[in-house]
Amino acid sequence: IDIENPNQYKRLIDAAKGISESLYKNLDMSPEVEAVKNSHMGTGFIIYEKSDLAGFGVLRNKTVFEENYSCAHIRLLCLKSTVSSYEKAIDALLNNIYSYAASNGLNEIFIDVNTVDYNLCSHLMKNHGFAVDRSSLTLIMGDENFYSKKNGLIMFRTVS
Repeated sequence: IDIENPNQYKRLIDAAKGISESLYKNLDMSPEVEAVKNSHMGTGFIIYEKSDLAGFGVLRNKTVFEENYSCAHIRLLCLKSTVSSYEKAIDALLNNIYSYAASNGLNEIFIDVNTVDYNLCSHLMKNHGFAVDRSSLTLIMGDENFYSKKNGLIMFRTVS
């Protein structure tokens, strides 16, 4: 997505609102898209499976401090539960991000995978060479579990 193109940006915002609401009632991840656009710190993407809207996400390529930054950081990824395979969707996404990174002089790709899905984490490590950089403990209070794949998959950067 060309996040500076008004039509493409609107499609991304609409996708963010619709998909995040479909994952969890009243969830709206579009402010993350807006923040990246307004700060000129990256871009967004929309994922289709066949011709159906399947997911969206945010890719950052700069930091708040504007230091020399040579990595593409997948800060947010949301996929609908109707996706035939989370692994295949992420494979296709990463193939596009590898091309994006190469054409923009970015040497590394980071993804924040805060999920309890062992198979997905193993897939990223085995097939894409990802490694665990940090681990943390998250306490879930209440009835909602954002780490469950019941309604879809959300991978995002937590406050740290």
